[in-house]
Amino acid sequence: MIKSQNKKKVVVGISGGVDSAVCLKLLLEQGFEVVAVFIKMARYTGSISGDLRSAQKVAKSLKVDFHVLDAEDLFCDRVVSYYNKQLKVGKTPTPCVFCNPKVKFAALLKYADQIGA
Repeated sequence: MIKSQNKKKVVVGISGGVDSAVCLKLLLEQGFEVVAVFIKMARYTGSISGDLRSAQKVAKSLKVDFHVLDAEDLFCDRVVSYYNKQLKVGKTPTPCVFCNPKVKFAALLKYADQIGA
């Protein structure tokens, strides 16, 4: 692996799944200072607590800083409302098209700017 000369801080969105865990590990191996961020988006799903616990466990095992960003209101305002409006007019919405840039990536970029990553 290539080692980074300057230890740059990187924010990684972590879901608790394998892909984000591998991403954290690879970045650490390359010498980056990694900050794991879980984005809490839905207040009404039962699976979020399991995902959150998995993400915390991964971050702890890799000894990286772990933070939770609350994007519930933004998710409901931007994604759920769009989805519901589209369904009411008989369309099949694609919520990820709005969620990724307007909620997930927006929250991660804002947080990265705040911590100097």
